[in-house]
Amino acid sequence: VENARKLLKSDYMAIALVSEQLPCLELKYFSCDQKTDLVSSPVMVRNQLILDVLMNSRPRTLALDETIEQLDLCIDGNLHINNLSIVPIVLDNKPIGVIWTARSAEFEYSQTDLIWLECIADQVVIVIQHGIMTSQLQSFSIVEERARIAREMHDGLAQVLGYLNLQVQTLETLFKKGKLDLLAEE
Repeated sequence: VENARKLLKSDYMAIALVSEQLPCLELKYFSCDQKTDLVSSPVMVRNQLILDVLMNSRPRTLALDETIEQLDLCIDGNLHINNLSIVPIVLDNKPIGVIWTARSAEFEYSQTDLIWLECIADQVVIVIQHGIMTSQLQSFSIVEERARIAREMHDGLAQVLGYLNLQVQTLETLFKKGKLDLLAEE
């Protein structure tokens, strides 16, 4: 997020993902001149411009003249915003979040800047997909290991039961033949 903010010559950048309480977004990462951080406690994004981009799955670039507090961009500070660019994060044709960037400079975000922001959103999707696949692989590994242990336990138990069955058959044969000395020894 910090590198992308610097690449786009922005004062602020953030990523928010859809929370369980649709259509709310939960801030996950942000970067400004003073700080770049992963947000640990839930911070809901209620900015209507950002929510509209999520619902419509279309990027937007706006020229504004407002402060961050007026925009409800979830960051302390009194940064004056002149330009805002917002891009949806889309996974499997479903919007799952939004990435946005803001600057106080007078020059607007260009079409190239918007393309860069869309590329960054695509990278976020790749990271999320990687996390999902890693989680699935771990789950498959656990299931596979449990199955292997169950097979080993079953095979080991089957061998012991097979051995005991042979021993019982031997004892039965010795008893039927009246060989009580060998029966006692076995």
